[in-house]
Amino acid sequence: MKNKLTVTLRVFLIALGFSLTAVYPSHAQDRDIYELELTKDAKTAFKTNKKKGLKKNTKRADFYNLAFKIHPSVYIQNVKVIDQSKGKKVVKAIFQNTQSFRQLNKMHNHLKDVQFIEVRLTTPSDLNNVLNVSNLEVFNQLKYIIIKSPFSLDNEKVSKFIKTAPNSNIRVFYKNDDPS
Repeated sequence: MKNKLTVTLRVFLIALGFSLTAVYPSHAQDRDIYELELTKDAKTAFKTNKKKGLKKNTKRADFYNLAFKIHPSVYIQNVKVIDQSKGKKVVKAIFQNTQSFRQLNKMHNHLKDVQFIEVRLTTPSDLNNVLNVSNLEVFNQLKYIIIKSPFSLDNEKVSKFIKTAPNSNIRVFYKNDDPS
């Protein structure tokens, strides 16, 4: 009888361990970084691409690697480009403000290999400078965009601020950074 209870307890603990491990990656928003939800048109395009065998990467490992580790980068503020890549292929572009968006096509040499864009907002009025990457030819390799803001953002505000093509593989994230 005691042996049967021990086996049952072990099975229960193993099952509990697996369930806790399996739940962790399925958390929708971890590290307080939220992903922009797909619009109706984008969901339709995503389903069409899936039927054609094209897959959109839904894992965040590559995103976290680009977001939190050091990579060759350029910093852009007031249309001025500060190149920190040390001659290497630029992987990250960090926009210190939104005024530089108007000049993006002129920055092709610096941004053609960029996979990750970080945009730092400072005031709610920054959301008026829309970033439309659907018609930009400068970003050939772009995979991820993250918006960091000291004020509250939500899915609606971010979807009005960032415009991507419905069939795009670019994933958009946002994070509310508390300045305190």
